Amino acid sequence: MAKDAIGIVDLGLEGFSIAKILAENLKKEKIVYVTDLTYESHLNVTDNEIGEIVKRCVGALAAHNPKLVIVASGIIVERAASVILDLVVPSVNIVETLIDYANSKYEQKNMVLLAKEVLLEANLFQRNLKYNRLYQIPSDELDEVVKAGMTKTSRSFNAVFESFKTVMKKPVDLVIAATPGLSTLETEMREYLDFQEVTNLGMIYFERLSGGRLVNLNARGRGGFFVYSTLPKKEFKKYPGVKDCKFKYRQIESKEGSGFDAGKDQ
Repeated sequence: MAKDAIGIVDLGLEGFSIAKILAENLKKEKIVYVTDLTYESHLNVTDNEIGEIVKRCVGALAAHNPKLVIVASGIIVERAASVILDLVVPSVNIVETLIDYANSKYEQKNMVLLAKEVLLEANLFQRNLKYNRLYQIPSDELDEVVKAGMTKTSRSFNAVFESFKTVMKKPVDLVIAATPGLSTLETEMREYLDFQEVTNLGMIYFERLSGGRLVNLNARGRGGFFVYSTLPKKEFKKYPGVKDCKFKYRQIESKEGSGFDAGKDQ
């Protein structure tokens, strides 16, 4: 059987923007986004449990015979690396992708690394980036703003102002948004900081896929956008940035040993 889908595996909704951009721009490809929304935070979830969650998410992709898996969560990269390495399907992850992008286009330039505090502490990015100056900013509050759909509001401008205080008036070439959705705060960032670019992972992956750098794309076919999560569809569609998208939906189980609901796509 020929390999078919491009899969995106996530914890939370950090990578939905990647899936949305790929689905909008690669009409002949089947884009399958799978995420576990059981926990608001994974700070107190054991590494073993995160590993099992990721295995179940990858398992849900099997029915679509993926040709590529995009790991869209830095938490997965940090705490479930062995699961990624065990994949029999070619995979890429957002940490390595951002590092490669920054080093290839902005080597020895000034960078802002905008990432969750737990990822900054894990030193996933810093040890491999080639920079002149690197300013590190925890993005936890900004992530909450994006999650709540509060971009371009007084809350978002105030949150960016408070977060960027330490780098205002400093020369910056690139803002590395380790959470994919943070690129939606570009307007707010430019209000307080002068920089060339904020990374947009959805567009980075689209350019690499369309340029044939990751996998061969389908020459024909209708493609489609499929979303699997642990929530009922009505609950999932309440999230900002999701409710206006069209996709086929299926709820998956969050318990160990369960697969996905074999019912029809919604």
